[in-house]
Amino acid sequence: MISRVIEACARRSWLVIAAAALAAVGSYRAQQSLARDAIPDLSDPRIGVVAEWMGHPATDVADQVTRVVTAGLDRIPGATAVRGQSMADMAYVDVVFGSESALAAGRAEIARRMAELRPRLPGGAVVTVGPAASTTGWVMQYALIPGPKIHAPMGENAHQTHQSKVRIVRKFQDLMLRPALEAVPGVAEVATLGGETSEVVVQTSAEQLRGANVALSDVVTALRAKMATRPATADEITRDPLLSRVTQASVVPTMAGGEADVDGAEQVVIGIVIAKRDADPIAVIKRVREVIEQHRHHLPERDRIHVLYDRSELAGRVEHTLVRAVTEEVAVVVFVVLLFLLHPASALVPVITLPLIVLLTFAALRLFGIPVTVMSLGGIAIALGMAVDADLVALEACHRRLESTDHRGDRRRSLVAAAGSLVPAILTSLLIAALAFVPVFAFGGRPDASCGRWRSARRSSCWRGRS
Repeated sequence: MISRVIEACARRSWLVIAAAALAAVGSYRAQQSLARDAIPDLSDPRIGVVAEWMGHPATDVADQVTRVVTAGLDRIPGATAVRGQSMADMAYVDVVFGSESALAAGRAEIARRMAELRPRLPGGAVVTVGPAASTTGWVMQYALIPGPKIHAPMGENAHQTHQSKVRIVRKFQDLMLRPALEAVPGVAEVATLGGETSEVVVQTSAEQLRGANVALSDVVTALRAKMATRPATADEITRDPLLSRVTQASVVPTMAGGEADVDGAEQVVIGIVIAKRDADPIAVIKRVREVIEQHRHHLPERDRIHVLYDRSELAGRVEHTLVRAVTEEVAVVVFVVLLFLLHPASALVPVITLPLIVLLTFAALRLFGIPVTVMSLGGIAIALGMAVDADLVALEACHRRLESTDHRGDRRRSLVAAAGSLVPAILTSLLIAALAFVPVFAFGGRPDASCGRWRSARRSSCWRGRS
């Protein structure tokens, strides 16, 4: 069978060349549309829930927060496990899903259930449902840098002046830049670090409540009504008929959640762009840069936006490494063929076949939806070494067969006969090498330290509800 195919290809060589050229063009276009990244995401699809209950030990957090949340999130459609961890002041609950397609509906269901669970949680507990982000979704980081120091006004030192400028750029980040970036397709979240924020503090006293004949629960109900759709301002609270009589509202700085600087200089505001799990990081970064450029001229005078980290640069270097490796491998093979066979036409075989193999591999990646990462490109490099061996074996066998003939007709028959004798062996060896990697795709689950054995995600009941 293989001999007949080889003979038919030899008789229609131009048709084979045309088919190879079309395959190369199609594969090149396929690799241009591939999702690109440097770091593969090997984790299970999951949604994280963070519960903060400040000032309480881990045992109380486990009993009153973690157990309630893990029990309430059990049996979510599409979920395979619920894993909880408790520590002082905080609890982390991960809901693991069987596929990425279930993340969007699963997150909506988690948000709905958390709203129902709210009355069962302690009053001071604050619960946040995380985005449907990739564990390797940190794709970009930028800094909002206040302008150079200026002369401080009378009664205010230079540090206070800089702090006020940091607050200005933090306000720009919260009100303008972050909402615009979170609207970019593929962005799951934009986290912010640095810069003080403000909050509205509402104060009252027992004397005021008794004098107005108002219960504290009435004040709480009125405040919740004000904040039903969005945070209320101090002016809105002071204009409320009930709250204006028994409360005082003021705007004060919040407790700093962290500080950021660049190269140890003055404080700045950092923005971290997190991509969704199914997003193309390179396309996301490109669109994020466009939004940043559009908002750059909206910054206060002398303030700057500087990109600190851009993973597309790393992904580009990974691809450049593969191109260089392929070029070097082709050059070495060509040198070996010319050195030992002294036949320039034979040197064209690796020059044509090796790049074609790489392009066809990109087409396969596009077909199966596999992104271009350091792991997939490393696999291409390994497979290319096997292709080099096949090329060299085929060339050496054909040249040995040609040593016994000098006529053109006999030359074609000799080449077909040589190919027919060696192709089955080469094809078998390549298939064996390819099948050796198949068991890797069957790996699943994770090592469960608490159970002492490997346990698949669907059977990880010992994690469920554990703190």
